[in-house]
Amino acid sequence: MKLFLLKIRKIILERNIIDFLILVLFILGIGFLFYYLSLTKTFKPKIGGIYREGLFETINSLNPLLPKNESEKSVLNIIYPPLIEYDNGVLVSKFLKSYYFSPDHLTLSLELRDLKWSDGSELTTDDLAFSFDLFKKSGPADFINNFKNVEIKIIDKKRAELHLSLNDNYLLPNLKNFKILPAKTYAKADFENFDLAFLKIGSGPFVFDSLKTKNNLTIIKLKRNNFYNPQPYFDEIHFYVFPSAKAAFDALILKEIDGLAGVNYFDLPQNIYFNYQIYSITLPRVIGLFFNSQKVKPEIINVLNQEIDRQKIVKSIFKNKAEISYGLFSPRVRNVLGLGNLNFSPNSISQKLSLKIIVPSSYFYPDVARWLKENYNLETEFVKPEELNEILTKKEYQAVLSGLNFNHPPFISSFFSKLGYNINNLDDVDLERNFQDLMTNPQIKINEKLTAIEKNLLRFNVFLMNPHYLYFLNKNIIGFDQFFLPAPEFRFVKLEFWYRK
Repeated sequence: MKLFLLKIRKIILERNIIDFLILVLFILGIGFLFYYLSLTKTFKPKIGGIYREGLFETINSLNPLLPKNESEKSVLNIIYPPLIEYDNGVLVSKFLKSYYFSPDHLTLSLELRDLKWSDGSELTTDDLAFSFDLFKKSGPADFINNFKNVEIKIIDKKRAELHLSLNDNYLLPNLKNFKILPAKTYAKADFENFDLAFLKIGSGPFVFDSLKTKNNLTIIKLKRNNFYNPQPYFDEIHFYVFPSAKAAFDALILKEIDGLAGVNYFDLPQNIYFNYQIYSITLPRVIGLFFNSQKVKPEIINVLNQEIDRQKIVKSIFKNKAEISYGLFSPRVRNVLGLGNLNFSPNSISQKLSLKIIVPSSYFYPDVARWLKENYNLETEFVKPEELNEILTKKEYQAVLSGLNFNHPPFISSFFSKLGYNINNLDDVDLERNFQDLMTNPQIKINEKLTAIEKNLLRFNVFLMNPHYLYFLNKNIIGFDQFFLPAPEFRFVKLEFWYRK
């Protein structure tokens, strides 16, 4: 080492350029070698600890058959993961070893993996069939409607088939709302007066442990499922249910919880960025102006579409926590769906408009409406959210400012079709045929059909932006990587891989 240092000293004193360059390259090479070794070194996350998340919706029964809100769904999706899930838009399943459709798309064959319940008993197609029939009989109304033409057939303890009487391109994605429950346990369950003790036997990475309420704070504790594979890193998951979003956010600032989802992004304190990573997640939704085609001329819609400065709305109202959307699908949603870019070149067209917009008095709609009124002299009328359905039915409006949650894969006919709200008040045979093909024609290319539908709808709507869904996580919590979710309650799709640094 001493001789090496003397050699370096000699090179510097003699100012030998070639030797000096060789020396620099040698040192850089050594540095790169150490950096490479540090990257390739096997890292094992620490096992143990507790993850604490805040909720601010009321938790009532945690009934897995009929959850009442996003928070209940979030907790239940950990205990009983859905049969089908989406990891950043890609279909995955914790239960299925394989699945495939018959050539006529009227039979879906399913094969279960080797799985166990949290009490060590085997999970079989008996549980699958019991749960499917239970959900069809007493589950949520949309599940009953989606699967009314589907019957299940058991082949053996690992294999089963779903038989359709009519083609349904949404059959597989709709299974994200279906949970397998342990038949031997839930055959005795009273879902009218649900006993939380049933949640102690689950199939997910964590199962129910306890629920306690004190001083307006409810704490739900989940413990590791020792029969889940792979074994989760955390020992426990705790949900703190606060009486309001403000109380939950205050607890986050005080570091009493590690995570919080779904809070507003207005006026965030700067110090929040010091302790927390803020994930801006895209949901399949859009905010826009939806026009009654019988009461508004296409020229007015086109003028607004060209003139509205979406970037200013996103900056001034959403603090840049939103994606500009010139079409039904925002850029990140387009990417997840594999759709091409939408070419749009806005122009400034100074023209006085006479237009009245109906605005629900909830969320950020009033703020967007006031901005539009100030900048484009549009008349606004605020209504209670519960009044909107009747307004859409009567078709007496010129335009409605609202949001559309179209699910994943997109299901948009309920909003635009004559069989749904028909918010544009259209009588378009080609559009209705496209909606029908999207749902029932197994031969279509879904991306091409969505593109055709979007192009048609651009004539009657001005799409504005897709607000981000914010998720605050302590910077010491590692493993969350979701940038796209079908709905907020699916954020725990890979919870077993989360750990504390």
